[in-house]
Amino acid sequence: MRICLSLFFLLAISSELGAYPKEHGPFAAGEFPIAVKFIDCVVVKREEITTRNEAWPRVLFFAQSKKEGELIVKVEPSVQTNGWNITVLDGKGLAISGSATNDTSGDVLNVWSADLNKDSKPDFVVYFGSTGCGLAAEGTTHTFLLSSGTQYVATNFYSFYFGMEDVVKFKKGGPCYFIYNDVIGNSDEKTRDGRDHNFWVYQLYRFEGSKMVLANEDDSRFPKWVWYTFKENHRETDQLTKEQKQRLLENM
Repeated sequence: MRICLSLFFLLAISSELGAYPKEHGPFAAGEFPIAVKFIDCVVVKREEITTRNEAWPRVLFFAQSKKEGELIVKVEPSVQTNGWNITVLDGKGLAISGSATNDTSGDVLNVWSADLNKDSKPDFVVYFGSTGCGLAAEGTTHTFLLSSGTQYVATNFYSFYFGMEDVVKFKKGGPCYFIYNDVIGNSDEKTRDGRDHNFWVYQLYRFEGSKMVLANEDDSRFPKWVWYTFKENHRETDQLTKEQKQRLLENM
C-alpha cells in the first residue's frame, strides 16, 4: 500500500475512535446499516507472567459472563512475535481452536461476542489498541474467531478505526458483513486533476461458516472509494476511473 506525503497533513482531522472515520465513511451522512448486537465479554481470570518485559505481561481470559461452563477466549503475550497468542477454550478449559497469532504490539482493549455466521453459536472478535501517533495509532490487527462445528477458526484483519459499527447487516435476518477499511494512494495511476491523492477504500466481507468471503457484489455501494479531503466527504470519487480503482485493488 502506497500513501503519498499529503496524507500526513490531514492527520489533524482524525475522527473519533470506533469504526470507519465518520467524516469520510462509506455511507451518506445520516445513513446507517443495521448494527449487529454484540456482547461485551468480561475478564474472568488473569495470570501474571514474566516472560515479556512489557507494561502488561498478563494472560487474560474473557467470556460472555462469569457463569461456569462458558466458552473462554485466552489472550497471552507471544514471546516470538511481540504480539499475542489467542485460543478458544471450552467450558472445561480445553482448547477448541488452534493458537492464532495477532501481531499487534498494543494492549488488549476488548473482546466482543455475537453470532456472526448464523449457526446459533457465539463468535468472537478480539480488538487491540495500537501504539504510535496520528493515523498510525488508528490502525490495528483485530482477530475474528468463527465457530466451525465444535471448533473455532481465526482470521486476522488489519484496518483503520476498527469498531463494532464495522460489523453490519443490510436487511433484517440477512447475513452479517465486515466493512474492511484501508487507505490507498493513487500510486502510478494518474488522477483526474493530475495530483496525488489518498482515498479511504471500503470493501465488504461476508461471514460464511468459518470464513470471511469478499462480497462487494452483495451491495452496489462497494467497493467504495472516498477521497481523503479536509472537508467531510462521503461520495464515490471520480478522481480515478473504475479500471484504475480495480488495478489498485489488485495490487494491494
